[in-house]
Amino acid sequence: FLDAASTLVSLNPDLESTESSQNTTSTISSDQVIAQTFLQGQKLFNDKQYDEALKTIEPLKEMLDHANDGFKAKFYGNLAVILSAKGNYDEAIQNYQIAIKFNQAPESLLAGLFVNLGIALRKKSRFQEAFQVFQTGLSLKNINDSIKQKLWFHMALLYAP
Repeated sequence: FLDAASTLVSLNPDLESTESSQNTTSTISSDQVIAQTFLQGQKLFNDKQYDEALKTIEPLKEMLDHANDGFKAKFYGNLAVILSAKGNYDEAIQNYQIAIKFNQAPESLLAGLFVNLGIALRKKSRFQEAFQVFQTGLSLKNINDSIKQKLWFHMALLYAP
């Protein structure tokens, strides 16, 4: 995640072609279906076809039951990015908050979610909440300098006229 409405994080899980030893034809795993569907949504997002991107990836929610926390966080974070791009900040905020609850996700991913959540809160003039979100992101230990700079930059924007 770089900024809300600018970048989707790849949801590509580790893909493995599953082939039954009794059957020589390969089958498509649910991970592959999720990855392929997400890639279609990502292309639509990159082409600024936000409604179509949303329609493409929203059905994946039903397939997330057995996914790990990192994958779930990426899914809800990306859903929120699309909603932010459409200007649906209230829904985006809800989805960023859902994504952050998957606290077993890598800290670098969580930090990006905090950046985007703070941006969405700022756009809704919820400045105090945005400040707290940026502070929480900065309190994470294993984040890179680029994410730290984004958190500080967007925190500073809270004070801009």
